[in-house]
Amino acid sequence: MTSTIAKDASNGAKNEPEPAKRNYGLAVMREKETKALITLACDCISETCRVTNEMHSVIYDRNTTVSDAELQQQLDEALSCWQTADHYLRMLDSVLEERNGDSPVPWRPTDSPF
Repeated sequence: MTSTIAKDASNGAKNEPEPAKRNYGLAVMREKETKALITLACDCISETCRVTNEMHSVIYDRNTTVSDAELQQQLDEALSCWQTADHYLRMLDSVLEERNGDSPVPWRPTDSPF
């Protein structure tokens, strides 16, 4: 038998029992989605850094001549990568809110549709 009574920690704080985690269905998909979204966001930020670093090098290199049109194209690419990272981070925020129960969704992951 498992007790749900909170026990005092050594520092006097209460340890609340954590609810059981589901390891099937939508809970599994949300966990995978969380990992995929943070990976995609990190990749987008890395690409933004790579493109802007290349721009920085070209702008400060006195021996390289690059047209403003080429720099504008690189800037557009960097901004697109940054906006894509923002998009994935906002999607991740929604998933985390849903998982934490903070989002007003019409159903709860613990409710069975059957």
